[in-house]
Amino acid sequence: MAKLPKTRSAMERAGQNIDRDLRAKLTQNGQVASKALYKSISHTIKTRTYSASLEGTAKEYWVALDGTDGNGKPYQPSRAYSGGHFLNSIKKWISVKGIKSAKYKSNKALAKAITNSIYKRGHKKPLKPFVRPVLDKYDKKLTNDISEAYIEDIFDLINKRLKQ
Repeated sequence: MAKLPKTRSAMERAGQNIDRDLRAKLTQNGQVASKALYKSISHTIKTRTYSASLEGTAKEYWVALDGTDGNGKPYQPSRAYSGGHFLNSIKKWISVKGIKSAKYKSNKALAKAITNSIYKRGHKKPLKPFVRPVLDKYDKKLTNDISEAYIEDIFDLINKRLKQ
């Protein structure tokens, strides 16, 4: 038997709606270049007998683009974002946008300079948060829908145990 089937179904609907609206908000904000972040937005649902969780995932550089940590607190660049996946994402963005530089001979060197600048000074133009507006839109409705489904699942579990 599926664990918390009604809760899982309510969470799946919620996850699909949030994923769709996050992608739409990125597009509306003009924050889609290579579509790597856009395509990486997804969710997973984990259920146990009496609990369930809905977790969103995306490429880790979403926080740099959003300008917040997703909870409304300002994003603080860390040294980790001056290399690795963030550097590769900036390189891809440079290619997609067709950016050229006389000062830097390669896209990798230019990407390194951009990531270091973001680390040291933050973003040049104001960022347009896309996560919090979407989550705020759904907060009450999703909480109610998922709570109702969870209550139904618990009643079903109790009734099943009583019939044994």
